[in-house]
Amino acid sequence: MTTLVPYAAEEQVTIPSAPGPHVACVHADPWWKGVAGLDPEHPIADRLFAAQAVAIALAARYLQLDARGNSLFHGRSRVYAIPAEWRAWLSEASGDADYHLRKIALWRVCEHQDAGPEDILPAARDLHAAVAGPLRGRRW
Repeated sequence: MTTLVPYAAEEQVTIPSAPGPHVACVHADPWWKGVAGLDPEHPIADRLFAAQAVAIALAARYLQLDARGNSLFHGRSRVYAIPAEWRAWLSEASGDADYHLRKIALWRVCEHQDAGPEDILPAARDLHAAVAGPLRGRRW
């Protein structure tokens, strides 16, 4: 017999039931919970180190990296260089606010990008450029 677990968050896993088919359930926490540099409860003060941590976390999540070594990183393919480009772009931020805007742009594009891995950074740059400029004519 299997028991259905109600929807609680974004990530599904399969839990075997005995005997019978596998049952999909959902984690209560998002995947980035506890990931230094992404989780607001685990900030990293050093922006260069934070950029490395964010690039690693996003690459492991979105570029098909797995523990068995079956990944896009085998050899020295073009995709191998993509996390380094993400880190470099994050590191170019002019300050903390700009760094966080870049991180959010990259993260959101990773989550919603239908194109290949090489299209993620250009899309994140475009998103960042669209919203990161000075606010003209605003009176607060």
